[in-house]
Formats: sequence, structure tokens, C-alpha cells
Amino acid sequence: MSLLRFVGRSLLASHFIGRGLDAVRQPDRLVDQAQPWVDQATALIDRFAPPALSERAPEQTRTWVRCHGLAEVASGLMLASGWGRRLGAIGLVASQLCHLAALRNSDPDQADAPPTDQMAVDLALLGAVLVEALDRPGRPTRSRRLQRRRQRRREASN
Repeated sequence: MSLLRFVGRSLLASHFIGRGLDAVRQPDRLVDQAQPWVDQATALIDRFAPPALSERAPEQTRTWVRCHGLAEVASGLMLASGWGRRLGAIGLVASQLCHLAALRNSDPDQADAPPTDQMAVDLALLGAVLVEALDRPGRPTRSRRLQRRRQRRREASN
């Protein structure tokens, strides 16, 4: 991995690691935003998950917020370190989508309001982790390698 990629990934991941640590340390600040999502997730788990899993699902919103924060920290560390960076980036995409949805639905009076500065920043972060999730540094995709191999065989047989 080049130094520039390492620095860029580390800087991107630092935002999510910090936000995740804040959620773990002070979950009460985010409980009101997370409550509608926790209610929906709990209903889905109760409806579709096996009983053994639904019994283990947390009941308190604070616990859900902390688990989400831990997932952000783990995904950020994976992205920054380069070990499982694409999986970490996918985790951060999911986390950022949840964060954007919670931010969008946090004030129902402003449902049709134009994006705020925070929304613009969060959209930019979503774009950055999407690019990172799909990034293949210098390596072609499998389909491209297969096309090259077929082309070489055709040229060799002629």
C-alpha cells in the first residue's frame, strides 16, 4: 500500500473511529435519534429471526447505540490498518447510511428542508467510503483478467 493511500484511509477512518468512541462513551446523546430505528430493528428481529437470536437481541436503545459505535470503531480500524479494508469500508457505508437516515428523520418539521451543512458533510463521507469499498488499487477485476486471457489465447492460436 502506498503512503498516500495509507494516509488517506487513516484520515477517513479517524472520523468514524472518533464518532464510534463517542457513541460508546456517551450513548445517551444519541438515544433520541436512534429510538425509531431501534424499534424497527427490534420488530424485524422478533418477526424474522429464530427465537434463540431474538432472545439475545438487546432491549435498551443505549445498548444498540453502543453496539453501533463498536461496529464503527471496528470498521474504521479495519479500513485504516488495511486488514479487511473493503469489508471495513462496507461496514462504514452501512453505518453512514443509518446515520444519514437518522439525521434526515430527526426533525419531522424539516422533512422538506434543503440539506444542511452536516448533511452535506455526511453525504461526502458516504461518497468517500463508497469509493473505498469499490477501490481495487491497481488490480483489474476478474472479468477484465478473463477477457485478457481469452484475447491472448486467440492471438496465440492465430
